[in-house]
Amino acid sequence: MSYENMSSSITRPTTDNYYALLFVGVCNVERYPRSLIRWTNMLHEMYGYPLANIRILVGTYGSSSWPSMVAGTDVTYDATRDDLDHALADYATGSGDPHELGANDNLFIFTFNHGGQDGTGCYLCCDGFTTQYYAADFAARINAIHCRQIVLLAGQCHSGGFVDPFINNLWTGTQGAVMAGCRSDQGTYEAVFDKLFASVFNGRMVQEALDDNIDLGITGDGIGVTLIPGYHTNRIDWGPTGVVSTREAFNLVYDHYCTEIWPSYAAITEIPLYRQKPWREAGKPLHIRLGEPDLVMQDCSTDSGVEPSTCASPWHSPDLYVDNTDQFPGTTQHEYVPEHHNRFFVRTANRGTAPTDDIFRILEVRGLGFTGGPVGPPRIDRAVETSGTDTVPARLRPGRAHTQYQRIMIGGDFGHGCVSGAAFCGTDELSHNLWNIIADNDQVQCNFNPASVSGSVPVPSGSTNANAGRIIRTIPIVAETAGTFELKVGKPEEGKLPIKVGVKNRTLRLRKGQRAEMTLEIVIGKRVKDGIRERLSAGLVHNRKIVGGMTFLIETATAAAQFFVHDRRGLAVPKAKVILRLPGDPRKPYAISNKKGFAEFGPLNPGFYFAEVERGGSAPVRVHIRRGPENRFKLQIERKPRQPKAKKKTVRSRKKK
Repeated sequence: MSYENMSSSITRPTTDNYYALLFVGVCNVERYPRSLIRWTNMLHEMYGYPLANIRILVGTYGSSSWPSMVAGTDVTYDATRDDLDHALADYATGSGDPHELGANDNLFIFTFNHGGQDGTGCYLCCDGFTTQYYAADFAARINAIHCRQIVLLAGQCHSGGFVDPFINNLWTGTQGAVMAGCRSDQGTYEAVFDKLFASVFNGRMVQEALDDNIDLGITGDGIGVTLIPGYHTNRIDWGPTGVVSTREAFNLVYDHYCTEIWPSYAAITEIPLYRQKPWREAGKPLHIRLGEPDLVMQDCSTDSGVEPSTCASPWHSPDLYVDNTDQFPGTTQHEYVPEHHNRFFVRTANRGTAPTDDIFRILEVRGLGFTGGPVGPPRIDRAVETSGTDTVPARLRPGRAHTQYQRIMIGGDFGHGCVSGAAFCGTDELSHNLWNIIADNDQVQCNFNPASVSGSVPVPSGSTNANAGRIIRTIPIVAETAGTFELKVGKPEEGKLPIKVGVKNRTLRLRKGQRAEMTLEIVIGKRVKDGIRERLSAGLVHNRKIVGGMTFLIETATAAAQFFVHDRRGLAVPKAKVILRLPGDPRKPYAISNKKGFAEFGPLNPGFYFAEVERGGSAPVRVHIRRGPENRFKLQIERKPRQPKAKKKTVRSRKKK
């Protein structure tokens, strides 16, 4: 079944807090400007960095025909050593420069091309190899930048000499991580740069081979890159659409590097160094993330992503979706099947600044009504996508609503299915309390109360086999703490269906542990046409705090049913009393079978009923009575029901006169 995309009203949070500085001191190879263009596009399109926040310092070009940087970025051509020093100084606290960073800002720095080492230390080559920018001077500038986090990716030769000075000079309140392409006494080569960059932005600061499921793509670089398809496109690869994939591009580069480059350059060791400043939150060690996922579920169909959510009745999240049409073809959209394992789809979008495949989701099912207790323990599942016969971890890109599916079977209850859900990444603190849903963007709830009510057929006042024209739901209450409980019912959201609502025991004052129940009755107007839909929400308030709620998905539809009552031999049983029970409805429509064994019911509200023959010796049978008259069932009895005893006729004798 297709599942509509998430509302476009879900907006991404501001990415104004993300800044990048890309530095190439000596631009004597065409690969450098082409790589800068690709990396700029990736930072902007994949991770949400505003173009104005991407600062590029590029040395004098080796050719006037080489491409220019991406329009909209902050570019300094013919950049010098002093330009780099001034740029770092601009980020410093108290600089007064427009580039000054604050406590919530994040800075990513990438230095690559040429570096060296002498008696003073390791350095970056600048000004056509004529000047040097030493690691000690670099680290001093870093110390003056007081922001949330700084990540340095150094790809130049002898870049390992920048690792310790960088980490040791981070300001006390700044998180930080650094990756270098080689040790301080080694040289590195162009084939390493892209591998470093992609490794960092593959979601974690680790040096691992790219997986097949990665979405971003850098279409090949390194020595001999002109042999790689897509080298001249200056773009990132968005997936398997006939364009060379990231994995293929890097395999080609890496194979070329291993078979032809490495044997000719013994100095290449490719042992990248990584170090992170120890950082803990909530007592747990955390890792630097250059971009951060922000998993979003909608509380209601109008949820725009504002925190806290402003939805008036968040009891029917469109991101918790039930579909039982595979096992019950007569069910409709969102129709919950009581006393049955239901199939759920869970939808999550990522509006953050980084893709992630580290997605987990929790589902928890409540029992009947508001406080009936859980049917089973919470279920935690890794989010997956199904492609053909293969199931792979779901990978969510940022910046667009992306639908994920998951088939989850969860035991049902007695007609009111209350399902709570939350989404989180493995790096997030797991602190979700799904029994008290808060107005948050990664926690939602959906109450499955599909209710069909007969409206087209009038119901005789003396009818015993009809429950049409009204919906009755019994709501049990268990007071975990003493106080006042009140049921507040909203107005019909569509305004298409004439509805009268009554509540028995609308307000209850209970002691701790005391049990009670409320009865909600929804009555529709007479002779209403079938096929009209309406949505009505109710919330349970305890001591002025909402502790539960439900949304009724009401549709007018009329049904009738016929039951053939027979014994083990298949012979009709007349005068048998057939009783129908609708979960949550205290009424018990009944009908007596005729001489041919048929018991007729109608009009009825469509739904799932339990049917039984009074004193028939058999357990109740669950039946699905659909709209329309074509509902025929058989009920077998174990013993013949007792027939009511005939009254004896009293003959009065006349006294003789």
